[in-house]
Amino acid sequence: VVIFFHYTYRTSFLLLLLPPCLLVLPPPVWLEQRWFLVGPKRSGTNVHIDPLGTSAWNTLISGRKRWVVFPFATKKSYIKPGAKVLGDGEAITWFSKLIPQTRKPEWPTHRPIEFIQYPGETIFVPGGLWHAVLNIDDTVAITQNYCSSTNFEEVFWKFLKSQRKLAMKAADAMKNDHPSLYAVAQRLIEKREERREQKRKKEGEWEREMVTKKLKLTLKMGREEEEEVEKERVGKKGSEQEEGGSSESSRSGSGSGSDESDE
Repeated sequence: VVIFFHYTYRTSFLLLLLPPCLLVLPPPVWLEQRWFLVGPKRSGTNVHIDPLGTSAWNTLISGRKRWVVFPFATKKSYIKPGAKVLGDGEAITWFSKLIPQTRKPEWPTHRPIEFIQYPGETIFVPGGLWHAVLNIDDTVAITQNYCSSTNFEEVFWKFLKSQRKLAMKAADAMKNDHPSLYAVAQRLIEKREERREQKRKKEGEWEREMVTKKLKLTLKMGREEEEEVEKERVGKKGSEQEEGGSSESSRSGSGSGSDESDE
């Protein structure tokens, strides 16, 4: 049982591919979904892992290809250091700048396996393996990314996370022809939906918490504002009372002075 994936990544190849998708199709159609890689000398692919954990095979028709494959435990940061180190990101740049570093005694991680692929040879690349390819000559090859029942669970889970609706449609297409894979797919879909629901609940709880905090803050600010207004009102009233008292005292003082003068 094989399920084929189609994926395009940045290369200088001429890739004759369909758009990225997962196809669950009868065997006659599978044969129509392979594609050609046509590349001139010095073109190729920078170091990468094939999409969604899929495996791949590559059969060379003409020319020669130089392959570099790193062990599974290799850290990405060592072999893919970024544009500051590798510049334009083309395969020839990666091979010319990084491969010499891997041969030095101080190279900090696993050393790659290097080999040449000749016409008529087929290379199998397991899912999750870092690899890069450089065309030594003008080349023509046939290739395909796929997943089998062996790595179906890992691939479908990644596919479900990246393209949920398309993955669910693919699962429905397996129901009659591949019931065992359909059962695995349904279990993964349920697992994914549970996680989505948990995430929604957490986000909902967070939103409610934020609304509550904002409400409390608004009420607190309202109370503080009311207290300020009340203080101003009390202060103003006190000032008015003091001014009133002073006026009364002045009038009383004036009256007493007149009586004394008359006497």
